[in-house]
Amino acid sequence: MQGSICNGSPHQQKRWRGLLLPVAVFIFLLLLFYWGAGCSHQPEEGEREAVMVELTSLEQRGIHETANMSGQVIAHRQVSVAVELPGRVEEVTVKLGDTVEAGDLLVKLESSDQQVQLLQAQAALAGARAQYNEAQAGARPQDLTQGRAALRQAESAYAVANNNRERMEILHGEDIISLQELETAHTQYENAAAALETARANLQKMEEGPTSYTLQALQAQVQQAEAAFSAAQRQYEKMFITAPISGKVAAVMLRSGELAGTGSPAVTLLDDDPVYIDIFVDESQIGHLKPGDAVLVEIPAAVSGMEGLETTGSGEENFQGTIREVSPAALSGSRSFQVRVEMPNREGLIRHGMFARVILKTRYWDDAVVVPASAVQQREGRDYIFFYDAGFARAVVVKTGEQVEGMVQVEGELPALPVIVRAPRSLNDGDAVRTGDN
Repeated sequence: MQGSICNGSPHQQKRWRGLLLPVAVFIFLLLLFYWGAGCSHQPEEGEREAVMVELTSLEQRGIHETANMSGQVIAHRQVSVAVELPGRVEEVTVKLGDTVEAGDLLVKLESSDQQVQLLQAQAALAGARAQYNEAQAGARPQDLTQGRAALRQAESAYAVANNNRERMEILHGEDIISLQELETAHTQYENAAAALETARANLQKMEEGPTSYTLQALQAQVQQAEAAFSAAQRQYEKMFITAPISGKVAAVMLRSGELAGTGSPAVTLLDDDPVYIDIFVDESQIGHLKPGDAVLVEIPAAVSGMEGLETTGSGEENFQGTIREVSPAALSGSRSFQVRVEMPNREGLIRHGMFARVILKTRYWDDAVVVPASAVQQREGRDYIFFYDAGFARAVVVKTGEQVEGMVQVEGELPALPVIVRAPRSLNDGDAVRTGDN
């Protein structure tokens, strides 16, 4: 046949023989590849070596839903003590961190002027009280004696003046004395009569004692003097700035020698036992909280060692607290409710202004399904649990919830099969598995 390799020209035959060698080598290598692939063939799914796993069972228990709320430590009381009267600072008796009792001296201002005013008011009060007491006590025996003697003397003088008047009238009628001499006798008589009336009134007053009106007037003078003394005393005491509460000195704003004006801040005091933390919870949680409920509080900056300190598995330091107040109404414009947590602080380890995280227990499940945390695997944003099903792993998608003491709440279509609690992270649905018992 024309064009065949055998019947071709010698040149063509030589050309085809040159092409056969590479083709033969390629076919040989291809056969060698398929032969090697056949030797390394993997077994089917059921033929794989079973993976060693550990099993457990689903468990039901009562658990609380928890919520973490952030807040700030607030002292039980914070008082800013200010200057009430202007003056020069004579002495500052406290420093930052000092513990003071109510009534302790904090700052002393110069008080010489106020002291003088106080002494004057004290003297005026003493005089007013003396006059009132003397009037209330009545006349003394010696005063009555003097009064009676004065009356007798006035009576005698009156008798003499009266006799003299009558005699002068007779003499004037006989033209023996002048009209001027008669008028003088009448004047002397009238003076003696007035003196006698005065002596009688004085004696009667001494014998009867002061009237109620007199005592009321004197008592009013005493009250007025007492008010003036109290005012002077307050002015004087204001020069000595004292602690209105027991607590710790959080700030000192004055220095010795400074001029302090009215209203100038002097010292800030804190009463930090107990302390409070105000948090704001959602309307879905507020119904599960009430005053008296115990809560845990994490304060990372606090020093450990406080009585009642508990340590969680996370290594955080938890302090015991109590819900003290729950707001009956949401904040304006929101659905958040204020909750106040109270914590004891006898050791003073918790400081005003520290960051705190309150761990609340809200909703309660009495039959929640839980598994060990190691049984839950997350892949592609989903949580899975593997069950042991006749030697094979069955993967089930679950919804996880609360974590309590190493157990995780799970929800979903959970079969009544043993749970694989420990397995390689590469375990897949349908993989052969075995336990230490088989």
